[in-house]
Amino acid sequence: MGWHTRVTRFGDVHAVYGQETENTCAVACVIMAAFKIHGIARGVRSFFSEADILEKARAMGILVGNRGLKNDPILQLLNAPEFRMTGWKYERFLGNDIPSHIIEKVGVTSGIGPVRTVRPVIIIIRWSDGIQHAVLVDTVRTFLGKKYATVCDPWDANVHVVPLEEHWLLSFRYTGGSPALGVNFWGKPPIGEYPSTGHAGDFHGGIFWRP
Repeated sequence: MGWHTRVTRFGDVHAVYGQETENTCAVACVIMAAFKIHGIARGVRSFFSEADILEKARAMGILVGNRGLKNDPILQLLNAPEFRMTGWKYERFLGNDIPSHIIEKVGVTSGIGPVRTVRPVIIIIRWSDGIQHAVLVDTVRTFLGKKYATVCDPWDANVHVVPLEEHWLLSFRYTGGSPALGVNFWGKPPIGEYPSTGHAGDFHGGIFWRP
């Protein structure tokens, strides 16, 4: 799949890495996290492929099974010294606490236009059919008094703008495969039909984040 460039309704540009197999969504999120933290910085490698990450996982004794990476291996990879972004943590929260934690850990950007420095988080989605999926949120935008998460989804290699509502009865809701407002400048098509199209997304209970 490789990298795709997407433009959202906020006039922002997002680099999204499309996963290459059905079980490498977390691997793709690690790849995106490294690029979004480092950008194009001198003396720092920012671009990685799935082969790079899988080779590193094997060297660390991590196996990517039929259902992909579990939480502890994801954390191990994110904190691998050669990626130069150590300090990642994993925390579990109640579903209705998630919007406020996304806002806190990612930070809020008002108005429109590009964002150069971001603090991405990786979250796990579990749909009503039981399928789990890793996505990355790299910005939270505020517009006309409402907040929106920009979700970089490795499955369809697109960015989906999701409303964030801070209310004790509400959780982070994400429907994978829904039409996204964006422009594809380069990269191959997604790997196939979205596994949970039409199902409402529920937050599974954890965030990978870095102070």
